[in-house]
Amino acid sequence: MTSAKRPLPSTAAASLPAVPRPPDLALRLAQRAFAAALETRSPIAGEADLRTAARRRAARRALSVLSADDRPRLLRWLALQVASMRSVEPLARIDRGLAERVEPLRRAVLAEAAAVTSGTSATRPASPLFGLPAAG
Repeated sequence: MTSAKRPLPSTAAASLPAVPRPPDLALRLAQRAFAAALETRSPIAGEADLRTAARRRAARRALSVLSADDRPRLLRWLALQVASMRSVEPLARIDRGLAERVEPLRRAVLAEAAAVTSGTSATRPASPLFGLPAAG
């Protein structure tokens, strides 16, 4: 069996508009790890402390393997996740620097949500902050 090399794509194919790529496996694993760590309630027993620490460690590990392209996507996702929290403190327990980068995004999410619910938003409420296409 011979392995024939495939020809390189033509310039016409290369000029097609870029299609948003689906999330990488590393990004999905990071989202799962952070979701588990953020959903953890205050521990009341020693065993719960160990589980909480393990979840935080898993989230830190998942963050460390993310590519530079996936980090902004994780930041946007985390901003949406922590928007319902009173602060980013649960996230800061995992990674303080990450929490500091998410806080402005969280405030933007809250401001946009307030504008949409009060009816003062623009006719195109979707935000490029979240990578959503504008409606209409």
